[in-house]
Amino acid sequence: MKLAQLAAATVSIISQGPADMEISSAAGLDLAGPGDVTFLANPKYTPQIKGTKASAIFVNETVEIERNDIAVLRAKDAYVAYTLALRLFFPTPQIVPGIHPSAVVDETATVASDVEIQANVVVGKNCVIESGKISKLGLPVVVPVTEFRDIIGTALTAMLSGADPATELKKASEQYKPILEKSEKG
Repeated sequence: MKLAQLAAATVSIISQGPADMEISSAAGLDLAGPGDVTFLANPKYTPQIKGTKASAIFVNETVEIERNDIAVLRAKDAYVAYTLALRLFFPTPQIVPGIHPSAVVDETATVASDVEIQANVVVGKNCVIESGKISKLGLPVVVPVTEFRDIIGTALTAMLSGADPATELKKASEQYKPILEKSEKG
């Protein structure tokens, strides 16, 4: 993907670097190599910019970069822009409906027929799983997925409109706290 295409897809502006530069993946500052885009959202990681081998970097609008050999993409929120880039380079795989034999689904849970529940997932009491994929990390589902999706969706929507990510996630969590508490009690 060309740098210009990446900038357009992540609502960022190229402030340094050629628009036709090829970007093929995304990685953290310390792991990125040639062809990768990385990001700086937390100022404590600024020293890592010197050593990154990334070809491009997302930064917030007011951040200054002391290197002229790296393409710079400026965004309202570098973390959100990088997250959008991750979705471009690592799209969610197609869902293969079914429940893995090692998964455990409580008899009181409601599971849609077109979901994929992967290995070692535990779906708890009274959870409602709508269309979608369950984590393959083996983490138990203790919160109904619909409420979890609403929390993240509410926070992400606010962040894309320019709000602070941590503040918005906290607000969304507080908004859904009664639902979460009820879910934990079963």
